[in-house]
Amino acid sequence: MKRRKDLGEGTTIIPIQLPTKGIRSRGNTTRISSLSDGIINWEQPKHEIKKQSGVERD
Repeated sequence: MKRRKDLGEGTTIIPIQLPTKGIRSRGNTTRISSLSDGIINWEQPKHEIKKQSGVERD
C-alpha cells in the first residue's frame, strides 16, 4: 500500500530518485522518457538531458 501512495503522490519523485538506467531496466523507457523529460526539465538543463538521453538510448 505504501508503494501505491508513492506512485500516486511521488510520481515526480520516482523518475528523479531512480536513474534513467534503473528505469530503462523496467522496460518503460517510452513512458518514463515523457515523464523524465518534463520532470528533469526543471531539474537539469536541456543540453544535459539530451546528453543523458543519447547515452541511455545507445
